[in-house]
Amino acid sequence: MKRLKIFITFIICLFSFTLSIKATNSVSLVCSVINTNEAKCKIKLSVSDIGDVTPIIINYSINDLDVKINAVGNPGINCDSSKCTITSIQSGDIQVATLTITNPTDKDVKPTILVSSTYGSDSKTFTLKPLKKSTTISTTQKKKSSNNYLSSISINGNKIDNFSRDKTKYFVNVSNDVLKVTISVELEDENATYDIKGPQTLEIGDNEYTIGVTSEDDTTKFYKVIITRALEEKSSNTNILNMTISGYKFKLDGNSKTYYLKLKPDDKKLNIKVILEDDNATYEIKGNSNLKDGSIIRVVVTAQNDESDTYRIIISKDSKPNYLLYAILGLVLLIILFVVIFIIYKRKNNNKMKKENNEKKDTDKDTDLDKTIEMPNIVNNDEEEKTKIISYEESELLEKTKVLNIDNEVEESSDNTFDD
Repeated sequence: MKRLKIFITFIICLFSFTLSIKATNSVSLVCSVINTNEAKCKIKLSVSDIGDVTPIIINYSINDLDVKINAVGNPGINCDSSKCTITSIQSGDIQVATLTITNPTDKDVKPTILVSSTYGSDSKTFTLKPLKKSTTISTTQKKKSSNNYLSSISINGNKIDNFSRDKTKYFVNVSNDVLKVTISVELEDENATYDIKGPQTLEIGDNEYTIGVTSEDDTTKFYKVIITRALEEKSSNTNILNMTISGYKFKLDGNSKTYYLKLKPDDKKLNIKVILEDDNATYEIKGNSNLKDGSIIRVVVTAQNDESDTYRIIISKDSKPNYLLYAILGLVLLIILFVVIFIIYKRKNNNKMKKENNEKKDTDKDTDLDKTIEMPNIVNNDEEEKTKIISYEESELLEKTKVLNIDNEVEESSDNTFDD
């Protein structure tokens, strides 16, 4: 039982919700009696929510079979003896049709006319006198109005400036983001009717709407409204809203497009995230690989209109110690030092040997000289000449020995200085 109550409550709420949706649209009937025996009723449709209901059918009927009824639909609306069919609809007030009701009898009648549709219903009751003689009608019948002028045209609730009833063509510009418009008009004569034809959705460029105004005497005047939807304006925004670099404290300055960043020794590439001000813009990061001291990372931002701007990040980086190079240089220095020491040692050893050789030669020469001096005094003439010759040669040898001794002393002195 409890479930049944819940289900009934749900159905009632759903029905109320459906009625509330349909309540945004309505159908109405406006009637006026002319010449006592004839009435004209205008069927009006007010639409604020188009929805998907097409076509719209409006039924009408009258309770007195003796009364004649004639329906004339406005342009674009088909009517027959019992209904009018609307195949194209726009939001706003629509004049659907005009019903003419006459009393062909010789007595008073009081008919009730009823109109109904998915948007609601309306009814009107009035009294019609019997038809009089044609002579009487011709003298008393009111002339039908020929007024088919508009007093204003509004686009989305805004009246067109400088409107004139005699000017039949108007131009209105709207921005690119306007996709639909609602056109409403005001008639100078309430007995006139109007019809609006045009596209449901605005295309980029010109969109033509035609407003046909039909007077009471069935003469029609046409007004045209050209609504121009603007081209899409492409953004030129190349600004960066935020930029972060993983592992680094980086702050974006809106007034600068060049930044400096000290790179960690082991980093060769940065993890950069960029957020742009304009979602239609794009960006590309260049130079973010094999980073070293002096590298430049470029963030190129391209706007929707293909304009571009470049943000730069200049890298500074401390070089890593090259231990291998230091080892090689140390080894080279050790080799050079060893060669220098070896050369010095070799030279010193050679000088020492040379000195010893010279001393030995001097000793040998002194011995030979002594021997020459100790020769006997008694010699023959030939021997004496030989002795003289030998003495002369020895004398030259002694001079040379003295020179060598002096050279050795100089070299010895220089070696002692080097050793010190």
